[in-house]
Amino acid sequence: MSGLLVNYDSKNYHLLTLTDSQIRKLDYPRADNLLAELLDCTLEEIQQIDFDRILKFDLYKFDQLWGSRKLYLYCEISANLNLVLTDNQEQILDSLKSSPLDSTSPRPIRAGLKYRLSHPPAKSDPHQVTEVEWKSLLKKASGTIRGFLTFHFLGIDKFLAEEILYLSRVSPNSSISSLTESDSGKLHHHLLHFFSESVRLKPTLLLDQGQFPLFVSPFDLRHISESKKCYFDNLNQTLSHFYQLKNIQDQVGEQKKELLNLLEKRTAKIQDAVQLTEGQIKEKSKYQEYKNIADLLMINKNSIKKGVTNEVLQNLFSPQAERLKVSLNPRLSPLQNAQSYYRKYQRAKAGLALLENRKKLLQQHLIKLGALHDSVTACHSLSELDKVRVQLVKLGLHKPPVKTKARKKKPEKKQFRQFQIQEGWTVLVGRNNLENDLLTFKTAQPEDLWFHAAGLPGSHVVLRREQKKSQPSINAILETAGIAAYFSKGRNSKKLEVIYTQAKYVRKPQKAKPGLALVEKEKSVLVTPRLPETFEHSLKLTF
Repeated sequence: MSGLLVNYDSKNYHLLTLTDSQIRKLDYPRADNLLAELLDCTLEEIQQIDFDRILKFDLYKFDQLWGSRKLYLYCEISANLNLVLTDNQEQILDSLKSSPLDSTSPRPIRAGLKYRLSHPPAKSDPHQVTEVEWKSLLKKASGTIRGFLTFHFLGIDKFLAEEILYLSRVSPNSSISSLTESDSGKLHHHLLHFFSESVRLKPTLLLDQGQFPLFVSPFDLRHISESKKCYFDNLNQTLSHFYQLKNIQDQVGEQKKELLNLLEKRTAKIQDAVQLTEGQIKEKSKYQEYKNIADLLMINKNSIKKGVTNEVLQNLFSPQAERLKVSLNPRLSPLQNAQSYYRKYQRAKAGLALLENRKKLLQQHLIKLGALHDSVTACHSLSELDKVRVQLVKLGLHKPPVKTKARKKKPEKKQFRQFQIQEGWTVLVGRNNLENDLLTFKTAQPEDLWFHAAGLPGSHVVLRREQKKSQPSINAILETAGIAAYFSKGRNSKKLEVIYTQAKYVRKPQKAKPGLALVEKEKSVLVTPRLPETFEHSLKLTF
């Protein structure tokens, strides 16, 4: 194992092992508070504590001040993932996350305190379950056998439980009381098989119907159809792919939630408008009453006195001819009051048609919103959501994406000086401290050769070995060393010592300024500072 990537996001916490080349390309923050103590440590053993989500790394370190030291690095894998470094007496030296001074936690994590493990899970370790213990547990248990497996044993989830049942030819919903002696023996046998050293590993990623990740299994689960499984060479690749898909799934989920919330708010607003319109339609539906009142006023205009606020008239338009109380404006004559009611009649009749048309349009809009809601719910990818978003923009329900003005691209300045030496090798040279860091710790591959003037400020120089091809000749090494000597403070010396090593043996000191590096397993040569004969050609390519 060359490196350990710790992701302590509470949703996607996990560990991944990394190769040298992967480490050099990482852009994650390092655990600088632990780095100093972990430098130059040798990993001796990795243990899993109580078959739980706690890993213990046994480390050995030798330094001139303390001599030989035994250290332990505990990795607690949970939503509150933490790394805790202790000495051989379990005294905490440092941690990725520390408990505050006023913490009331029963097991605070803080430098200087004794490290205490969390209580072991109240489940049985399937590695150590004998046939007698198995039968004893079965006698005390009740419910389904699937529930029994997941509840009583560490490391067994519903997928592995169902695989054990499938191989034992026992129905997942079978009750414990219905098990035969033969069934019990098969179940115990297959349980032990999955936790034995001889079990065949086949890292598998399980997918749901939408091709989103469900689970990572170290085994090929035969009870699950092939269309829902993806196989990988190792667990590291499986986990990497799982979290890539999980990240996309989370983005899809967040964007779906945002769009559904938008549609639901809009739907509620339209529903309120429909309800208001229906109330207005009910009111406007009385337009015939206004005409009847106007007609009655015209019939009785000679008997009605001006200045009264209401008049009781016989309703000639009703079969029962009941008496009707009519409100009047005392400032208007009976004829003017009749004309007022005629105007109300005309407005109500015209308004009713408009309101009914408005209600129809609102109901059509609700149908569209419902269809869009169904479309968003059915989306399983970012591209599908983008298509629905285009429809929302057209309907004015979503802001269009902001268009950035295209800027004229400036000609890119090439990073690093570049030379082609006589045997066809490519040599890269940093121009300043920032480029030196970028060249050495990001660009250079582990097998590239790294050069620097011994004991003098100067550029970092890298001889590229594309695809790990054959070793450079001594002439290529001397020519590259001459370039490193030329781009140093010793440029005017007749002879200068230059050190070189593989790039993987060059590392960055903790909190060091740009340009500083620690070198191991270096060799040295004595050369004349000079540029290659093809300098003029390479100059044209570089500047």
